[in-house]
Amino acid sequence: MSRIEALINEVRSLPASDQVMLIGELSASLSMHISSAGRGDFWETRSLQDHLNEQKVRPIKDLAEFKVDFWPEDETHEAFLAYTRAERSELSGKS
Repeated sequence: MSRIEALINEVRSLPASDQVMLIGELSASLSMHISSAGRGDFWETRSLQDHLNEQKVRPIKDLAEFKVDFWPEDETHEAFLAYTRAERSELSGKS
């Protein structure tokens, strides 16, 4: 049995209130360690604008940018929807 497994077994024998206290202490310790290691950015709340700036998201100016030309001309969107519904019904076990 590894040292960690032995420790886990010992902790499991503690009363629930002590286990909760231990989790709190470990959480606080890890939080301080993460912050001091310079890796606290992951846990920091960031604004939507910060994310947009970082990812260089640009506004949509023309819907034509999203036009695709891979759809077969001889297939309608109704045929696609019928196929999709049939596949979903088959996967869910419905007829």
